[in-house]
Amino acid sequence: MATKDIQWDYTNTQLEDGLALHPSIETQPGVISLETIYQSIMEHRQESKAESRRTQLACRKMQMQIRWVAKTCSEFATRIGKAETRISKLEDDATVQEALGDSMKAQLKDAQWKLTD
Repeated sequence: MATKDIQWDYTNTQLEDGLALHPSIETQPGVISLETIYQSIMEHRQESKAESRRTQLACRKMQMQIRWVAKTCSEFATRIGKAETRISKLEDDATVQEALGDSMKAQLKDAQWKLTD
């Protein structure tokens, strides 16, 4: 098997797959150690973990807000349903009262006719 010589571009601090050397690491032309690369990778990993934690916390906060909104909407829907039930009952009661009033008017007219006879 033939081995390939690895050629480094020391003017560019980008490594494969978009992984960059940490800005605090100074690279000298022609000198880069595995320790430097490893250190850069580990620092990048730590930064990624910290960013991931911040993202997770933000997501949890949003989930809590969504749950609160859903709970509040549910409570309002329940209140609206109860109010609609009360309104319907009041309308039914008004219809009954109206019918009773009409019945009483008819009885009064009937009584007036009987008195005039």
